Amino acid sequence: MRNNEGKAVENRREDKRAFGKFIAIMIACVLGGGIVGFTMAWIDADTWQTGVAEAVRACLRVISPWAGIVLSSLLLAAAGFVLKKSRRSFQRWDGENEEDINRIEEALSIVIIGCNVNLLLSYFFMGAGLYAIDWEKLPEMYEMVTLALLLVGTIYAMAVTMILQKNIVNFEKEINPEKQGSVYETGFQKKWLESCDEAERFQIYKCAYKSYITVNGLCVACWLISVLGILFWDFGILPMVFVMIIWLGSSISYSIESMRLSKHSGKMM
Repeated sequence: MRNNEGKAVENRREDKRAFGKFIAIMIACVLGGGIVGFTMAWIDADTWQTGVAEAVRACLRVISPWAGIVLSSLLLAAAGFVLKKSRRSFQRWDGENEEDINRIEEALSIVIIGCNVNLLLSYFFMGAGLYAIDWEKLPEMYEMVTLALLLVGTIYAMAVTMILQKNIVNFEKEINPEKQGSVYETGFQKKWLESCDEAERFQIYKCAYKSYITVNGLCVACWLISVLGILFWDFGILPMVFVMIIWLGSSISYSIESMRLSKHSGKMM
């Protein structure tokens, strides 16, 4: 009982210390929201929607058809250079200096990040290009070429990503022969995880938790933008629906998996 009472006192003190900061953040959010709302209400809605929307659409009309091809080509060239340099470093490795291997794996991780960003951007520009196309003029040559470039750019980005990921995974398996799995397998991620040691798995779990926290923060921001969009930019409710689907999916899947692992841990004990 004494331990419980001491913990309760400690909890109250901790809550008291955090409460002031929490209130300050809430006040800042309310003031920020009020300023944004007042500004949006002050700006003429029709002028904002038509002027900004047309300017954005004109830019996307020019950029989107070529973005996927250009970005993927730049990524392919940069990744090829990094992979070639990393392979030479691996061939010179004496088998003992772990710093050399750490630098190689860090370079490979950067390439993986580039692949993921490039693929997501290609998806974005595909959708943005479809938004910018004048569908009433689709039979005309310019619109047909634009649509073809959008499709080619997305497929090209997917192919570049797959090729680079395959090369990186195979290179990692050369560095760590215990690693298993091919990127062409449907269960690659599960097989790769099973071949990782405990330290690597723990690192993956920490990264996954960090990603979960980041997604929750982004969902709050996207929800706020969706609300402002409904009030001032005539977004409609669909953007908020998609935000809530992602938010609920992330939160519920995390909670279910946490319950499953807790139950499994209890059985193990």
